[in-house]
Amino acid sequence: MNETQQEEMQVACKKAINLFLMKGEQINSTMQRMIREVPELAPEAGTTSRSLSQHILERYWTKRDFAKVDGPFQIEGVGYSKNYKGRVKTGDSEEGHIDCGCSEDLALFELFWWKTWSIGSSHQNLMTFRENLKTDTIPPRLRAFFAAAYQEVSLLTLDDLFAIQWGEEGYENRLHTLQVMRKVTMLRSQGVEIPGFQLTSESSGISG
Repeated sequence: MNETQQEEMQVACKKAINLFLMKGEQINSTMQRMIREVPELAPEAGTTSRSLSQHILERYWTKRDFAKVDGPFQIEGVGYSKNYKGRVKTGDSEEGHIDCGCSEDLALFELFWWKTWSIGSSHQNLMTFRENLKTDTIPPRLRAFFAAAYQEVSLLTLDDLFAIQWGEEGYENRLHTLQVMRKVTMLRSQGVEIPGFQLTSESSGISG
C-alpha cells in the first residue's frame, strides 16, 4: 500500500474496530487479514481488549497450525493438536486454547507484541531509525519462553496490558505504576519493606 492507501485503510479499520467494540459488528475477513499482515495498521486491534484481539485472530490459518504439539519429552509451545480440518472447525477447542492448539494467551501476547514492538540499530548512524517485526513471526516454542520471561520480569499479565489503555495519554505512567505496585507487593510478601514508600489501591489508575 502507498501512503494514501494506508491512511485510508487506517481510517476504515478504526471505524470497523469502533463498530465491533460498540455494537459487536464483525470485522470483515479481508480487513482482519490485513490487520494481521501489516504491523503498523490499526495497532489498537492488538492492544485494546481480549475480545477484539480474539476476533482479529479468527480464521487465522498458517503453517504454524501444523507445528509439533507438546509431548512428554519436549515442550513445543503448542498445547493440543489442531481441532479442525483445513478450514472447517471440527469441535470446541480445549479451554484456554484456540483451534490451532496454541494457548490463547500466548497467541494474544504475540499479537500485542507484533503490533507494538520496534527496535533500533546499535550502529551510531542508524540509532534514530526504528523497525517493527514486519512479516516475522515468533515460533511457538520461543514465544512460550518470551511470554514466560516477559511476565516474570514485568509482573504483568495480558489483561493488565489491555487494562492500561495502551497508546492513550498517560498509559506509560499507568504501566510503570502498576509494575511498581506489583514489585512492592511481592517484596513485602517476602518480608522486605521499602522505607518511605506508600502504596495505595488507587496508585495505578486502573482497576483490577
